[in-house]
Amino acid sequence: MRHHSHVLPPEYFAAADEWGIMVSPELPSAYGNYFTTANRTGQELYVASWSSYIASYRNHPSVFTWTLLNEMYMGANFTRGGEVFGAERFYEIKKRLDPSRLMMDQDGACSSQDVRDSLSFCSTHMQVLSMGCVGYDLQRNCLGSVAPTAWVPNKYHTACNASTGDCFFSPTPKIPIISHETGNYVSAAALLSAFSASVKRSCTEHVPAATVAGEALQQLRNHHPAILAVWCGGEAQ
Repeated sequence: MRHHSHVLPPEYFAAADEWGIMVSPELPSAYGNYFTTANRTGQELYVASWSSYIASYRNHPSVFTWTLLNEMYMGANFTRGGEVFGAERFYEIKKRLDPSRLMMDQDGACSSQDVRDSLSFCSTHMQVLSMGCVGYDLQRNCLGSVAPTAWVPNKYHTACNASTGDCFFSPTPKIPIISHETGNYVSAAALLSAFSASVKRSCTEHVPAATVAGEALQQLRNHHPAILAVWCGGEAQ
């Protein structure tokens, strides 16, 4: 569970421990301009807050990683009173207070080729259309992908082999990759069109009951006929 630019109160971490939810608290600094425009006092507040968060919550097993910033890498380019510092200073604090825990020095603007102590893994934007097939029509044609894929499980990737259907990251990541935000803000229109066409075919064509689509339609008939009526206009087989 990612927490965008904030850290929740102690009761939340206790509940996350109890329910087995892995969380990623994040220092309240959303973008670079918030940090770089802060005066010396403001920047020292970030350092003090980072230290306090880790010292307060490091004994909670629900904490998966400590995250420094949202969509910004804090390079060593901040100078106050003759001191130059950046992400490495925060990493040293984390290493001293909680040496075994993972850390992300930024969430959402890293590269799979980045390698540094303060970045245990890369959290990057994932567009739905770059994930591979997010569904299939009755003929097992891929829906919702701009890259050619075969009848294979969905997977994140940046490229696909058209002849084999194998999908992969290119170049090979040097660190693990997870999704920062998996959004439809570019691909929503294409996805809506693809799924609408698929649903309409399911409404007018016979769908074998033994298939996933057939079972889903049967569930709609039994429990949500109003929804089915909206989608199919009374034309479902």
